[in-house]
Amino acid sequence: MLDIIEIRPYNYFEFKGQIKQIGVSDLVNIGTLLPLLRPLSINSVRLSRLNFASITISERRLLQKFCANVYFNFHRIKDDKLLLVVNNDIKLPHIKYIHQLQNLYYDMTEDILKLPEHVV
Repeated sequence: MLDIIEIRPYNYFEFKGQIKQIGVSDLVNIGTLLPLLRPLSINSVRLSRLNFASITISERRLLQKFCANVYFNFHRIKDDKLLLVVNNDIKLPHIKYIHQLQNLYYDMTEDILKLPEHVV
């Protein structure tokens, strides 16, 4: 179950089989919405849609986004899972969902991580 403290405006969740971006007006009724929201797991397709670029470093492929002097790198690890490494030295294995990534991204860059308008 989601913790209400994790939900912020612009976060993406699954809602009744669709992708929903939380708006400021949704926060008023978050208690009603909360049981219907499902976190979106991080995968390469979703990261690509969020403008993470596929790059190769030392013969290893990864997905990367750079903003405000911060590198967000997703390395492929065993069982085809992805591991977030910030600035090549801070491993964050607990970041497993898109809304967690969005919250971290905003906290570190003061920029909102969201889908480009043409993708929505």
